[in-house]
Amino acid sequence: MSIMKRTAVLVPLFLFAILVLPPLVKAQDDEYFDDGYDIIEEIEQAEDDKYVSPTFQNLSKMYWAIGKLDIDDPKMIDYYLMINECPMYMQYYYNDFEWNGLQKATKDYILQSMGGFPTHFEFMSSIALGRYNVEKEEFEVADQDKIEGLRQIDVAVNETGYIETCGRAGEIYEYPQNIIVILNRPLVMETIPVEKELARLYIEEARRFYDNLPPEYRMKRYERIAYLRLKVRITQYKNTMKVAGGGLRAVVFGRLEGYEVYADYDKTKPLFKRNISEKRFMRLRRGSKGEKDAETGEDDAAEEQ
Repeated sequence: MSIMKRTAVLVPLFLFAILVLPPLVKAQDDEYFDDGYDIIEEIEQAEDDKYVSPTFQNLSKMYWAIGKLDIDDPKMIDYYLMINECPMYMQYYYNDFEWNGLQKATKDYILQSMGGFPTHFEFMSSIALGRYNVEKEEFEVADQDKIEGLRQIDVAVNETGYIETCGRAGEIYEYPQNIIVILNRPLVMETIPVEKELARLYIEEARRFYDNLPPEYRMKRYERIAYLRLKVRITQYKNTMKVAGGGLRAVVFGRLEGYEVYADYDKTKPLFKRNISEKRFMRLRRGSKGEKDAETGEDDAAEEQ
């Protein structure tokens, strides 16, 4: 048996801030970056990238990995099956003998597997970039998307409002569909270092998207969109709370391990990468594929550029 939005809103809170991550909407970038981006080996997305999306299923497993749930509570096993194995749940729930065996098998599976359940997550949000400083070789982050002491992330990417899980109406209190992450350190991101030639290509392609618009509309609508990927390891459960509108959030502690900025929604055109756990960053340069052409630097204040 196998057991199986577009814009980030920054709300300043004294010295810190909350980043609200609604469901991410893909920008119209299908014609962006048709060629010219040769990605260095160090920055390519590895097949075994351990950072996963915060889907309901992934979060439900994460709760076990960080010790939130009681393995001896049959209801926690039932809910796990509802979330992750709905067809099996619906098939056997009213067969008492089969259900008893399924519960035991699922409990054993969780005990054996929880050490490998995901705790590393990626949180994606689109951001707008401003002017490029040629001398400093960096983009300014647009005012509305500047991050000035980010300490909490409200991850609201899963369904809200009326919710139904495998025929059960309403949220499951023990398994919140969304989370609030309290980071181990504040993050500051006001500029994005990008090498000149890569920045030139990005600017030209962003401008080309608006070329067919009349000048007055182009001035109103023009923007340079990039995609921020925060890489976070969840370490501990704190509590569960209701937010405005009545939705549930599991409040958890997390360690910020790095962040990346991409020119495209699909994360194939990286502009910048910083690995905080190793205290270094990479500024990407154009060149032959596989050519090692990146600058690294020590990061004494890991969260600042």
